[in-house]
Amino acid sequence: MNRALLCGGFSVLQVPDDAVAQVLKSYLKPLSSEQQSFDLDNIEAPRNIKKAEELFQLWCSHHSVLKNVELHTFYNRYDFIESRLCESDAKTATTSQQRYFLHFKECNNISYQLYFNLRSFTTSHNINFSFDLTNHFLTPELKEKFRKQLKFRISVRDIRDTTRQNPSGSYRSNFDIVNRKWESAYGVKTFFHEFDKFVKFLHKHFSDGNLQSLQAWAYGDALDHVLVQMHWPHELMIIALGLDKVYLDKRYQFHHEILTNEKRDSELEYLNDSYQEYLVLMELVREAGTALDPYQKHN
Repeated sequence: MNRALLCGGFSVLQVPDDAVAQVLKSYLKPLSSEQQSFDLDNIEAPRNIKKAEELFQLWCSHHSVLKNVELHTFYNRYDFIESRLCESDAKTATTSQQRYFLHFKECNNISYQLYFNLRSFTTSHNINFSFDLTNHFLTPELKEKFRKQLKFRISVRDIRDTTRQNPSGSYRSNFDIVNRKWESAYGVKTFFHEFDKFVKFLHKHFSDGNLQSLQAWAYGDALDHVLVQMHWPHELMIIALGLDKVYLDKRYQFHHEILTNEKRDSELEYLNDSYQEYLVLMELVREAGTALDPYQKHN
């Protein structure tokens, strides 16, 4: 039987050396990521970029969609879709005061990338979503005949709400993310609310390799009052992938007239070259049997 020792008026019970540790171990088991909670209402603004990195990583680890997609964090510019944008020290520039957060996934031979660049706590953010459709539509043999990759990105600023207009008449952005600065708890909280909406929007329209929504936006149709305003190279590419020569010609003429009237000669030359390339692309996609289903424009 253990005895009590008297030491300076305090009684200390003799126990085996590892007994307390074993008891604590049984009660204080590490929480799994599923058991932990993320209390968005009680977060504090991060004091430095390292704390900001940890906060974003923690939020992603609890998000219903993003927790299932690996998050890659870089200290300098990096891009899985556009390799020419990658810096050699992206993984080693640990003193950098910015972070590049990239979620990357492949599905049905389509590469997807969600990109968020946190540059500082007081400036706007760079957020976009990129695709590489090359392997989905072209076989390795056909890629030799079409040297360009079928890739593009959608800036969060390009996603518009057709029920809300600016004084200029343009549609307002559907997501108020880029200007939600991280210098205050309120800014961080509202950023995460908007980023959550953005991620769920992407998941709704692009999960499981779905490209029907992308096709609708290329034709200028709004879905649930949301329209993605595409730049003409991406718009014409999607139309070509559906083998719609009639509408491809119509949109080519539309953009040709605008660029001609505005005397934007270099872009006009690019448009003409791209149009010829998309005619070739249509034949290759037809040969591969991978074309998008025909689309009937709604508006």
